[in-house]
Amino acid sequence: MSALRDQVKMWAGQLIKTAKLSSWGQKWGTVNIAGAAVDTSLGQKASPQSVVFYQWQGFRVKPKLQGTQAVVLAPRSGSANAVAVACDDLTTGPQPADELEPVIYDAAGSTITFDKSGSVEINTASGATALLDSDGNIWLIPKAGRSVKAGSGVNDELDQIATKADVQSAMDAILSHKHPFVMGAVEVSAELAVPGVLTINGSPNCYARKP
Repeated sequence: MSALRDQVKMWAGQLIKTAKLSSWGQKWGTVNIAGAAVDTSLGQKASPQSVVFYQWQGFRVKPKLQGTQAVVLAPRSGSANAVAVACDDLTTGPQPADELEPVIYDAAGSTITFDKSGSVEINTASGATALLDSDGNIWLIPKAGRSVKAGSGVNDELDQIATKADVQSAMDAILSHKHPFVMGAVEVSAELAVPGVLTINGSPNCYARKP
């Protein structure tokens, strides 16, 4: 019975194993995994095994090699058909504390975090943040000294946004402006005649930072 168990373990080890990524293959989608440890003093040479790296459709990334472990399967126990179905380096990257709060991250330090509250937050390594909060608001926060640009990707087509408070202040100054005029021998002043009351209506759902 013991011999049979050992035989089953050996077969299972040939079909399913974990291995370190060692180098990239000659074409996209293939990666080499490290083979058994070698003793160079005996003239042994490393013999990495090439496997096909599978990922979910719609999401594709080239994982880092250093320190990454992959789960490798060998269909029909043939090394020529081996595939890597998952890989990770659990010593690096963000570590979510709660269940079902996925985080997408890159080597630069940018992250996309899905929070259990219902919010989605994008933090770039440069310091800019975009937050879609759980109440349905959208917050765009640039790095200090930078700006939010909307409507065009060409700087010459952009201009600074005037807020409601700025424009209302200018209109109030116009309404209160007085001009002197001469009535007989006496100079008096009168307010500029402006029909109606000028009021600025701001956007119902778009706001810009006050200068």
